[in-house]
Amino acid sequence: MLAPGPINISIIILIVLSVIVCLFGLISASLFWLRRKKPEVVALEAIKVYEYVSLCISVLYFITVVVTLVLLIFQNRIISMQTSYALQSLEGSIYANVTNQTLAQDQIFIQNPELRPYFYEGKDTNPNDPLHNKVHATAEYLLDFFDSLETQLKKYPYLWIHERREWEANTVDMFAWSPVLCRYLDATRSWYSEELYALKTAGEKKRQQGNKAQIVPGPTP
Repeated sequence: MLAPGPINISIIILIVLSVIVCLFGLISASLFWLRRKKPEVVALEAIKVYEYVSLCISVLYFITVVVTLVLLIFQNRIISMQTSYALQSLEGSIYANVTNQTLAQDQIFIQNPELRPYFYEGKDTNPNDPLHNKVHATAEYLLDFFDSLETQLKKYPYLWIHERREWEANTVDMFAWSPVLCRYLDATRSWYSEELYALKTAGEKKRQQGNKAQIVPGPTP
């Protein structure tokens, strides 16, 4: 759906001038007709000419103000609609970007299931682990994504009123389930935001309370 364009100032002036000319012509034609039919009603003495001119100016000024006010209200309405369309477009673009990043995160563990225990089951790593470097590379990728998400939540708070709680809950759980992720953030703290570090702290607290791995219910007997 295309957003309406703004009204050009020349269009407003043209409309106002058209109204003024029409009214002036209508009043002049009426007076001319009355003068021919009933000259005693419209005797153009000096005082009556002055009153006539003053009346025309007052009426035209009033009409001009009213027309301008109506057009400005209409213009404000259009600007409000354009702002709404722009916000919807921005929200859709950002949401699509976040969704793509989330799906890319899922794809990592689909293509590399051996990495899942390090981020969902509390498994730790050591330098002798053959997956050591791969696990750290994955941790950096996840931290970059979480930090990017936190930045967008902070920059556009009104766009994510309903989603913020769920996304931050997911990030906290990831920190709770992955000592590797927490340790990597500690080692590279200057790379990331304070908001992300606060979520890491919340995740470690949750782990201390016993939430050390993702619990997936088994089949019902």
